[in-house]
Amino acid sequence: QTGKMAEAKSFLVRASKIDSDDIRFRYLNVVYLSESKEYTEALAKIGLLKKSYPDDPYLTMTHAKILFYGLNKKAEALEVLQNFHPSLRNEKLDILIEKIITELNTEKITEETTGESND
Repeated sequence: QTGKMAEAKSFLVRASKIDSDDIRFRYLNVVYLSESKEYTEALAKIGLLKKSYPDDPYLTMTHAKILFYGLNKKAEALEVLQNFHPSLRNEKLDILIEKIITELNTEKITEETTGESND
């Protein structure tokens, strides 16, 4: 958020030398890739993290945000969130689900009334 991407990259390089398998390092690397607009790589890495930690709601939210904000795959992002086990959801995840549903419904209404997509 502060725009210090070079510092973040330097930190990640140093951290990878200490323990590149640490979940915190791996997650921060995904965040860095997302902020660097390297969405395809971030998506691949978050997918690997979710295989190791499938019940983590924050990994699921990050996965959905990469799809939603980065790759503009809104329906796919919603599917990721809705497929996450309901008993493991938290309030932030539920809020994100509602936000995506609202945006998808707004786009649908726009397309139906104007014949144009917001994409």
